[in-house]
Amino acid sequence: QTGKARSRGATVTPAVRADYIGRCGRYASDHSQLLHKDHGIMPAWALIARRDYWEAADVHERANGRLFKQLEFALPKELSPEQQTALAASFCREMAQTKDGPLPYSFAVHKGHDKENPHCHLLISERINDGVSRAPNLWFKRAAKDPAKGGAKKTNELRPREWLLHCRELWAERANHALRLAGHEARIDHRTLEAQGIDRAPTTHLGPSVAAMERKGIRTMRGNRNRQREAAVLQ
Repeated sequence: QTGKARSRGATVTPAVRADYIGRCGRYASDHSQLLHKDHGIMPAWALIARRDYWEAADVHERANGRLFKQLEFALPKELSPEQQTALAASFCREMAQTKDGPLPYSFAVHKGHDKENPHCHLLISERINDGVSRAPNLWFKRAAKDPAKGGAKKTNELRPREWLLHCRELWAERANHALRLAGHEARIDHRTLEAQGIDRAPTTHLGPSVAAMERKGIRTMRGNRNRQREAAVLQ
């Protein structure tokens, strides 16, 4: 499971990222890779077109503001596509709930090339949906004492590194529960290899396109890096 924060100035805007995970716009040619997509806790002006939210974030968020948080996590291959989708949707809903309030989010489940790498992308906003009606340009302004006169308040829960560690631990619990219910013995472990007592060098996540190239026998920089790490451990 990987997590990234996106701020203004990044090469990928929120709207473009939403297009990518939803396989639309310039990424529509890969629509066959899309298993499911949805969103939740959006303000009223973004209920119909979720892309509107991420486009407005890029237009109206403060110059030094963080635009969104991104999570990507692999789904158990042992589960059926329907079970994978249900698990991903449930986990994304849970991630959008904070002590400060619920957060707008969008997610998409990808089959992965050759169905060997099913995974989910989650885009989550730090702006709390407090139920106050605001226009897009006001939503992304700084919060005020009077909620109706300022923007939607931001939560700080997504900032610490501990948040990602919590996500990984919670994902392991939810995924293993789904595997157990489906009658599978396979389990995932969120701990580091060292904590698991495994004497193996950690490898770099290949990603679906690179993994597909490696399966065809095409050597890649990421694949070579992993092989070098494994060789170093053996030596």
